[in-house]
Amino acid sequence: MRISSQQIYRQGLTSLQKNQETVSRANLELSSGYSVITAGDDPAAATQASRISSKLAQSSQYQRNNTSLNNSLSYEESVLDSVETSMLRVQSLVNEAGNGALSDSDREAIAKELEDRMTELQDLMNSKDSSGNYIFSGHATKTEPFTADTTSTTGYTTYSYQGDSGKTSIDISSYVSLAKNDPGDSVFTFDEVDADGNSTGNSTNILNVVSETIDALRNSSGDDIDLSKYLNNVDAAYNTVLGTVSGIGARQNVADNVQATLEANDVSDTAQRANLVEADYYEAVTNLTQSTSALQIAQASYVKIQGMSLFDYL
Repeated sequence: MRISSQQIYRQGLTSLQKNQETVSRANLELSSGYSVITAGDDPAAATQASRISSKLAQSSQYQRNNTSLNNSLSYEESVLDSVETSMLRVQSLVNEAGNGALSDSDREAIAKELEDRMTELQDLMNSKDSSGNYIFSGHATKTEPFTADTTSTTGYTTYSYQGDSGKTSIDISSYVSLAKNDPGDSVFTFDEVDADGNSTGNSTNILNVVSETIDALRNSSGDDIDLSKYLNNVDAAYNTVLGTVSGIGARQNVADNVQATLEANDVSDTAQRANLVEADYYEAVTNLTQSTSALQIAQASYVKIQGMSLFDYL
């Protein structure tokens, strides 16, 4: 079979181009860090890697939601810690006020501090988050939750809840959704009890209890004052808040467990995706070195071929 000079040149050029493509590919894999750069490189691996990437993106969103949830719950918990502290002081003051040996001026001093505590409690119950939203108003986040009743006929100031019972739930995984707030009617409103601890059939809140206690202190003498009812209701209010705090802790525990699971899954999924499409660094360096050497040999051969003719062999 006869081989022309043109055929020799063509074969040399084809070999040179293939080697250049191999070097370019090796360089691309090394610079990008991926062995599967387009879906055409490995359709099955690319498809599977795409599904894993979508899963990781969703996991990242869930973890951001988890952070938002924990921030909201932690802030609410800190507010309720302050509420508990104030309530305990109210409890101590009411106990102290029950001492029949106190003078009118002593009871007035207690009444004045109770007013301060009532103001403090109202401020806490009307707390806002960093966005200016009331945290205990349910879904009505722009409505002040606890306000004084302007039409009260009790002879002392009463307070009522203006928000709603809405809870805002947030997804922290594909199977877990948790409330990030507690409406004020469930946190601060409770069944009123009498001096014997029996339900009166009415609902009330800690502000009403303190307000009524102040009125009783200012309008009763030391001999006939009975503060059992007010102590019982302060205890009921305190226990209601404790129940809310316990619920917050339970949700935080669930959120922590879900977060740990998501993080563990992320590690596994990231490793699986890497095995599918990411380049092995040392293998990529070896391929680049070998393909570069092959290209250099091909270039030298082509240069030599260009300077030759079949007549060199005659």
